Amino acid sequence: MRVLLIGSGGREHALAWKLKQSKLIAKLYTWPGSPSIDFLSERLSVPQSISKSDYLSVARVAHEAEIDLVVCGPETALAQGLANIMIDYGIPTFGPIKEAAELESSKAFAKEIMREGGIPTADFELATSEDSCREKAFKALQEKGAVVLKASGLAAGKGVFVCRSKDDIENGLSRLYSPAMKEASETVVIDDLLVGRECSYFALLGTNPKSASGRITPLGFAVDYKRLKDQDEGPNTGGMGGYCPVPWLPDNAADLVHEKILEPLLKVLDKRNLPYCGFIYVGIMWCSGGPRVFEFNVRLGDPETQSLVLRDHLDWLAIIADKLGLRPYPHLAPKIQAISGSQRSPNSSSGVEDAISARKVVSVVMASRGYPYGEGDENITPQTLPAALFEAGSSDIKVFGASLVKEGGRILTGKGRVLTVTGAGETFADARSRAYEKVKDISRSWTDAQWRSDIAQNL
Repeated sequence: MRVLLIGSGGREHALAWKLKQSKLIAKLYTWPGSPSIDFLSERLSVPQSISKSDYLSVARVAHEAEIDLVVCGPETALAQGLANIMIDYGIPTFGPIKEAAELESSKAFAKEIMREGGIPTADFELATSEDSCREKAFKALQEKGAVVLKASGLAAGKGVFVCRSKDDIENGLSRLYSPAMKEASETVVIDDLLVGRECSYFALLGTNPKSASGRITPLGFAVDYKRLKDQDEGPNTGGMGGYCPVPWLPDNAADLVHEKILEPLLKVLDKRNLPYCGFIYVGIMWCSGGPRVFEFNVRLGDPETQSLVLRDHLDWLAIIADKLGLRPYPHLAPKIQAISGSQRSPNSSSGVEDAISARKVVSVVMASRGYPYGEGDENITPQTLPAALFEAGSSDIKVFGASLVKEGGRILTGKGRVLTVTGAGETFADARSRAYEKVKDISRSWTDAQWRSDIAQNL
């Protein structure tokens, strides 16, 4: 199959690495791509004059390039209707249509879906102005001792504020209604604070009723670290590292997620005639009474994807093709059947599991000095990174690149989250050791990098 991967970040680098291993891949294209992804794929020949949000032009070029399948990485493209446009051009796309992508682009919509499906989540209110948000938040704080403010729209993982005081609320409001986030905060969700341990569940959802693996294929649980600094201090970020699987969950954790969350979700979407074919990311607070959802994302997480791709030996492209009902090659059906009949492991559901279920994976993000607000980045001299970091490497250690620039044949660090260093091993100690040894090696030359030192520590 000729596959086009949409995206340019560390998540897409990890996806490209995973798709490239498929027995079904003939050629992998990416757009807009990145210097790290270039080692695994060819960039789609889209004219440079075309903007990164001109998906209609991208669809035309993809059609001319005889692309068999599009896999979308980032949520923004889906929220802007990438899947709708590709489908109009007759190109099967793994990523939900715009209307279903509102599960992420509108937290208010997601809350309505959860309420309709009886999916366990926090009680909530909605506010459509700063004054209304302040009034409702202060009232919730007084009655319940804490409140969570969330921008309903897309905010790159920076639109959530846990507030335990009036000062916290005022700080959250100043961020939510700042020029940078004002559009995402046209509606704000005011949530009760859930008490428990946070984790995420990932799966591939399909619309094909004859799918060999069913409509839900699990990829498993993972945990990421949102705060910038050790011991969960500092501002929220897009994620500073993570690990999988999740050893502190009960043995029936995935079964509960399927029964209480994913199956009711699909029923509501079917009832609303919103076909969903793509990745799903369920943000979960595991409480004393079991899982409660605090968000849905319509794509994989970053940096969780960088962990997930190293954990299993599944053929993700074969599963994606099956979810879309594509059977272009004779060996696809038996491949899917083999996957569907493979072994189960702790926290896994629906009979789909990898061949190395005991494998542990740890990812550590290396970010620029001023992340997450960019303060001080303008004073950083870009660091040259060796190309060897982004080549195939071993199955136990990978470096996935995100914010990178290519200049005169050199690969330079950019701003924000630049690298995700991922290690795998038989134990979490093994995985951590591999990841952090690589981080320290890279930091000898990239002295402006910052990272957390406590990822997957004391699980």
